[in-house]
Amino acid sequence: MSSFIQRMSLVYSCVLLMSLLLIASPSLGDEPISVTPDEALIAASTYKEIGEAQYPEWDGGDLVLLRTYYDLDFEASAYEFCVRKDGKSLGRITIGGNRNLPPLIEYSNGPSPVELGVELGFVPEQARLDVSSGGQWLPIFVGGFDYYMVAPVATSEIVNVVKGDPIEQEELRRFSDDFSARLKSHSSTFSRMWNAALRGNPIALADDYKVLKEAEPYTWYRGCGPTAGTMVLGYYGKAGYRNLDYDAESFLWNGPGGTSTPFIPRELADMVADECGMPREGGRVDDYGTYSGQLGLAISQVAAVHGYKGFQTYVYPDEQDYSIYKDKIDEGDPSVFGITFMDPGPYDRHAIMGLGYNYRNVEAGHLAIVYDTWGYSKNTATMEYFLSYRLMTVYSPLISEQDVEISADSFAFGEVMLGSTASWVLRISNTGAVPLLVNGITCDNSCFSATAPQFPLTIEGGAKSLVNIRFEPDRAGRISGTLTIETDDPDPNEEFCRIELSGRGEDNSPPVISRAGFMGGYISAGQSDNLTVRADVSDPDGDSQISSVTLFIGTLEGIQIGSFEMLDDGQDGDIASGDGVYTKRFWVDSAPAGIYTFEIVAEDLSGAASDVWPYMNISSEAASGNDSFWGQYPGQGEGGDPGGPVIVMAGFENTSISQEGGGELICTAEVDDYLDAGNIDRVELRFGGNFAGIYLTDDGQGHDEHAGDMIYTGGMSLTPGYPAGDYLLEIVAIDLSGLESVAYPYYVIR
Repeated sequence: MSSFIQRMSLVYSCVLLMSLLLIASPSLGDEPISVTPDEALIAASTYKEIGEAQYPEWDGGDLVLLRTYYDLDFEASAYEFCVRKDGKSLGRITIGGNRNLPPLIEYSNGPSPVELGVELGFVPEQARLDVSSGGQWLPIFVGGFDYYMVAPVATSEIVNVVKGDPIEQEELRRFSDDFSARLKSHSSTFSRMWNAALRGNPIALADDYKVLKEAEPYTWYRGCGPTAGTMVLGYYGKAGYRNLDYDAESFLWNGPGGTSTPFIPRELADMVADECGMPREGGRVDDYGTYSGQLGLAISQVAAVHGYKGFQTYVYPDEQDYSIYKDKIDEGDPSVFGITFMDPGPYDRHAIMGLGYNYRNVEAGHLAIVYDTWGYSKNTATMEYFLSYRLMTVYSPLISEQDVEISADSFAFGEVMLGSTASWVLRISNTGAVPLLVNGITCDNSCFSATAPQFPLTIEGGAKSLVNIRFEPDRAGRISGTLTIETDDPDPNEEFCRIELSGRGEDNSPPVISRAGFMGGYISAGQSDNLTVRADVSDPDGDSQISSVTLFIGTLEGIQIGSFEMLDDGQDGDIASGDGVYTKRFWVDSAPAGIYTFEIVAEDLSGAASDVWPYMNISSEAASGNDSFWGQYPGQGEGGDPGGPVIVMAGFENTSISQEGGGELICTAEVDDYLDAGNIDRVELRFGGNFAGIYLTDDGQGHDEHAGDMIYTGGMSLTPGYPAGDYLLEIVAIDLSGLESVAYPYYVIR
């Protein structure tokens, strides 16, 4: 006969599932009630409708009787129907041959075991022809673990169609008698199910269908038990449990009987098989069976190696309560069914994985959706739960532990000027259910540090904490370091989380325009007058490094009107030479009404340019250490009334702002009122013409340095995540009578 591994490799996920389901022998009752082919067709139609929730392609398909199975006394034991549509087979439904069994044995989208046995050479071609023509070879199905072909004239020649080896008829009869005796306690349940299936009316639907979608089928490797256990562990890996998600790889297995090419996460399966004591090569067929308790312990131990010390197993010997299985699926936990071949006991001849249910109501039965451990494809089968197992083991990871998760494993700060700092916000999450303790954060390079919060830090289950990571370069050039987060996560791979950091120190800082504004009166449309623009400019490397300050004038439509050089030479409107206030006075001749924009850029001797005034910049890279400032354009009161408040100069005094790390923005504005300084009611910060909720104050508190100096100050924190770009904010001063200044930073000619 064929080798052991060849026998293993022929069966798709549906094949042995049918064999797990138990067909009665005459010993079940004194007078077993036979089911006719017509009655079986009615029952098959009922379960086809139920199965369409799982296999929508079955809708509109026809049922065709494929073959009849027999017991050892050559009475019909089951009917196998093919679901056919457009000339193509879409699956099969197997119905019990007498009413001491449930009406549904199994339905599947996989092929028939008889056809596979013929295709792979385990069943003689003549046997297949005889099945169709009524010859001497008949398919035998007595329940439990195997399918058989028997020649009635030579009854000793019984061939296992899914293994290819012979078996003694008396051994089959002992199993059939033993199993039949165990079915008697369910006779009333089966009778109720048959009555519902044969009514001819659709069973009322309860929409109670569920499958664990992350479950994957694996081919047999080193035993069905280790394969089923690896399916369970692999499921949790696919569902997000770190270190359990092994990529499947193709490899050769030189086991008993020769070589095959299964497809399974080999490293994970080897660990389970080693814990179960399965041989790595050679061995007898019986060496590859499973003790359920042994398999449960193996899965727990392998999970613990991967950091899941809370992973537990539950073994329910002879458990018939369907709610246990259904509840575990609802909780997201698959199951392992251990199947005994004959006598009750802890040794399982076969193991498969349960991944879902199709439980429309009690009349439809208690249906378990499973993967077998012998197949190459994702064909599933759904079988009657009460006949599918002798021992059920359910594995649950019980995620009640700490589980650290960090927002990134590396970060590049970009260019940061010497003497400046840049920040990045690291997110530490606890995806477990019990508190996570972060003992501390250290770095092997002092240029990087965690500035907040304080450690040790406790993060509750499901919560997160934000940690500010600072980069302060101490030299020019590339700087790197490794940040280490020490936690009490039980996963040995996550107890110390490491983040690679990098940045570049720059010793040439660009100039900074801190504030800008206007001097002189207002200009009405059609009139001519002098207009003076001034800007506070500095350079972190020394003001002598400033090479030029340029003013660009344009319209809101983006049309450039002209450009001028601004100087700090004490001439032509500049108050004092060398005071850092750059000035340009120019003649405005009969300007038309409208809103005009003024932009100022300063450059140093190395060509480094400041941010363009008046825009606040949020960098798409890490903050470079340059302060980003914006200035103002003056405005007069409504209608050009000189009695209204005026914003003379304004700007930003903020730490650098980056898209990733955010930052703090501090705004200042020099405000005047020609009538009375005490006439100012409030100064507002606006964005897009709308009040941003920030008032600038002149009370000497917070960021404001001196009360009553007419320099108003206000601040706000920008959280990480703002889109990168240049932002133009507005400041408006309002006096006690309600008159508003022109929205800073626009210059308006009316």
